[in-house]
Amino acid sequence: MNKNINLSVLVISLLFYGNLIAQPNVTDGNITITTMGSGQGGAFAIGDMVTAEWDNSSSGDNNTTPAVTSVNVNFGQFGGPIIAASESSDIWTASYTIVAGTIDLTNRNVIVSATDGTGTTTVPDDDNKTVDNIRPEVTISSSEFDPTSATPITIDIVFDEAVSNFVSADISVSGGAKSGFTGSGTTYAVDVTPSSSEETITVNVAAGVADDDVGNTNNAASQFTIEHDSKKPSVTISSSESDPTNASPITIDIVFDESVTGLMASEIVVTGGTKGALSGIGATYAIDVTPSSSEETITVDIAAGVATDGLNTSNAALTFTIDHDSKKPSVTISSLEFDPTNNSPIQIDIVFDESVSGLMASEIDVTGGTKGSLSGSGTTYAIDVTPSSSEVTITVDISAGVAGDNAGNTNNVAFQFTIEHDSQKPSITISSLEPDPTNSSPIQIDIVFDESISGLMASEIDVTGGTKGSLSGIGTTYAIDVTPSSSEVTKQSILRPELQLTVSTQTTQPLNLPLTMIANHQQLQH
Repeated sequence: MNKNINLSVLVISLLFYGNLIAQPNVTDGNITITTMGSGQGGAFAIGDMVTAEWDNSSSGDNNTTPAVTSVNVNFGQFGGPIIAASESSDIWTASYTIVAGTIDLTNRNVIVSATDGTGTTTVPDDDNKTVDNIRPEVTISSSEFDPTSATPITIDIVFDEAVSNFVSADISVSGGAKSGFTGSGTTYAVDVTPSSSEETITVNVAAGVADDDVGNTNNAASQFTIEHDSKKPSVTISSSESDPTNASPITIDIVFDESVTGLMASEIVVTGGTKGALSGIGATYAIDVTPSSSEETITVDIAAGVATDGLNTSNAALTFTIDHDSKKPSVTISSLEFDPTNNSPIQIDIVFDESVSGLMASEIDVTGGTKGSLSGSGTTYAIDVTPSSSEVTITVDISAGVAGDNAGNTNNVAFQFTIEHDSQKPSITISSLEPDPTNSSPIQIDIVFDESISGLMASEIDVTGGTKGSLSGIGTTYAIDVTPSSSEVTKQSILRPELQLTVSTQTTQPLNLPLTMIANHQQLQH
């Protein structure tokens, strides 16, 4: 009997103490999310507050002995932490405001953990809420190449989920003007017309301008940039050679204002010369042109459309012209004076077949006279030469290389110029082979000059005591017959002092003195 009593006491004791160490009673029916999300169907979005309550009142789980000392609410399925609940009239409450994250799920619940002196009970609720704390992402792009010559440029704006409230004003553009905004849901487009032919266009979509279905606004897009280039490359043709030039070949420089491809020698049109090989890359090219002749006008043309910057073909070049001159100037020396001449000084004319510069008096070689100052320019020069004596041969020489044309070619040597100077007056002698006195009739009068002359006439010979016949002779020697006027007479032949004689040198010289011959004529007795 005592054994039965002791066993009964043990069972009663175990039951009593078992109730004393039991953990708090928490049931999911008494756990409630009391707030609603702002999203469609009450979905919780970023910025919404989730408030959870556990009812431990007499109408709830009613844990009184021992009393609940603390309650924690785990908001992990809403993207939040474990938060300690506060108690008012046995109602334990905790709240969490949703921040942006990576959750977009349904059947989300809080977990309540209640603790008393004996332990902790953890129970999830069963409200099964929807949470979306992911902001829409947006990408900006274009199907055009970068750079592009297209205008307008279609800009594509794509969200990773359907959004609303997105309008053209939410798109900021620099470098162009917007137009033609279209789209809905995830996909939108806008046209941008570049502000100039060369433009950097940027497109931005700021954060918070579009909403997803629960009201989460978008994150900002990464800036989109595209280069617009509808400017045709310009080309300039030039040469480092002077114009005119005597260089051969002539290097022609071809420079574009930007890098291009596609230029070939066959697309460079040359007249007046022969093209060599084309060299160069990018913006700078060169080609040699060999002139067709020693004097040539060379033209170089590049038509439009022969090169491209990858987007636009080139404009036509302005025609380039350069004169090639590798011909040496020729020079002629002459004088307007007769040869021989008695003038002093003698003007020497120097004429080149093209304009030259650099000729100096010191480069003109003269023998038989003294040089004066050189005058003239371009093609025509003159210098006076004063003969060194009354009878002298004057020579004038111009060496090669003393004057140059505009192309840098120096002159060929001139042919030597020679002119005779003679300012010596002719002397004259009048005589006769007849004895004096003589009975001859007519009497031949001989007239002899010390150099050849011309222009002597019988009318210029004055005779007294007789009658003149015809004058004969040439050069230095002349003769005239005189018939005495009586059987006994003294005859005089006088050459007038004013007589002008033309010497064979074509120099007119007056005689210095009267020349008189007196002959006695007597009739001899037989």
